[in-house]
Amino acid sequence: MSRNAKKQDPETEKIDAHALLVRVYQDEKAEMHIRLDAAKAAIRFEKPALASVEQKTEHTFHNVVRLPEVAESVEVWKATVLTKK
Repeated sequence: MSRNAKKQDPETEKIDAHALLVRVYQDEKAEMHIRLDAAKAAIRFEKPALASVEQKTEHTFHNVVRLPEVAESVEVWKATVLTKK
């Protein structure tokens, strides 16, 4: 609103529901619980709600585990493993 524009009476002014809710939650003279209720109702029009999104993937991962070969003893196994590097 410009400075020269007359403020209309909120009772007779034709405003939409969201504009009314905004006025209520911005009114510092109103009780806090009333302002909070108006803000909760108006927030849906001011900020979009987060939507859940289903993620679909087509990748399949296969895990391969290689077990050590059977060795005669721990010493033989260690020697085999250490020499393969």
